[in-house]
Amino acid sequence: MNEQTTKISAAAVASLALGIISLVFLGLFAGIPAVICGHVSLSNIKKNSILTGKGMAIAGLITGYLGITWSLVLFALLILTGQSVHPFIYAVS
Repeated sequence: MNEQTTKISAAAVASLALGIISLVFLGLFAGIPAVICGHVSLSNIKKNSILTGKGMAIAGLITGYLGITWSLVLFALLILTGQSVHPFIYAVS
């Protein structure tokens, strides 16, 4: 009975889910936690041989970093073109 059961890292799953959300919807608000969860997951997987999910953690890191980059580029483009970042700014002024 030396079978060693493996368990998928919850942080890896969270990283991947948040990374995908950051690409589609929330950018920075989901991208930063995706990157944090991805790094925590990779660290835990390295320390604990029972945990798996390295691929999901790496995918979460990639999508998280892409979501952050996309948000920053979009924000910079809005600033450079003089567009309002918040749609209600013109309505108030």
